[in-house]
Amino acid sequence: MIANAAPCVAVRNLIVRIDGDTILDSASFVAPRHAITMLLGDGAAGTSTAIKAIAGLERARDGTIEVDGRDVTKLKAGRRNVAVVFEGHALFPHMTVFENVAYPLRVAKLDRAAIEARVTEVARLLDFASVLDRRPRDVPEGLKRRAGLARAVVREPAVYLFDRALSGLDDDLRGAAREVIGFLRERFNATIIMPSSDGAEAMRLADWLVVMAKGRVLQEGGGTALRAAPASLDIAARIAVPSLVLRDGGIVAIEPEGIVVQAGDGPKFLLNFAPGEAEIGERVALAVAQAALKPGGWGAVSPEALLLFDSDGVAFARR
Repeated sequence: MIANAAPCVAVRNLIVRIDGDTILDSASFVAPRHAITMLLGDGAAGTSTAIKAIAGLERARDGTIEVDGRDVTKLKAGRRNVAVVFEGHALFPHMTVFENVAYPLRVAKLDRAAIEARVTEVARLLDFASVLDRRPRDVPEGLKRRAGLARAVVREPAVYLFDRALSGLDDDLRGAAREVIGFLRERFNATIIMPSSDGAEAMRLADWLVVMAKGRVLQEGGGTALRAAPASLDIAARIAVPSLVLRDGGIVAIEPEGIVVQAGDGPKFLLNFAPGEAEIGERVALAVAQAALKPGGWGAVSPEALLLFDSDGVAFARR
């Protein structure tokens, strides 16, 4: 794990059911402290439900959720020391923009000078300082959304939870959200958890990646480690940046040094993978990142760049 530290958030065997459907099915993962953790999966993966369960907005039927080493599974949302950054935080219409952003800090009983400094800093970063003294009805929509984001992130909880993937936001709000993430990292060294359905986005932003499908966690780890040793072809395809190039092949020999694989009727490769229960003649799939394909084609591919999967899509483990 990152920096050999205890995780900021630990989800263990979490089960969440909504209207009789199991949305999270014994899901377990961690979010390292001071890192961006991306939950990668499609709309049916349960990533948003996992965010809401950590926040206390969805009830866990079973399993546990720990935040900073404290079991918060049965605590109300307001007592979990987390901040949820919704897609569009509505502002209180009777308050000025400054009062809106300052509200969670007043609830936390910070002194006036600290509140003014914090609100001013965030407003300057997100470029809405010019409207701090206005009421929301007098503020352009784009600046209102930035102020709403600011109100969500202005305090310093244990973890910030984003409830939407950046890829699902319009350009203005996506830009504001990225600025907020950068601010949280630079200013507060924050712990952030957010969903994504975009493998390229996840690999670009994440320090820690949790790959999910159908309510289950398929694999988690640092992006580089997952790219080098994905557990399955499905995971490899989700996180490949750029896309993978696949070729059918077969095992032609098993040597002390590894497995000898032939790509179709083309070149042979001695791969440093553990054979496990592999047999000579077994059909396999070879995969390589598109960028690793040189003008010489498969014959010029380095064996170290190849991934190997059995006929069920399960990865062979590197030695």
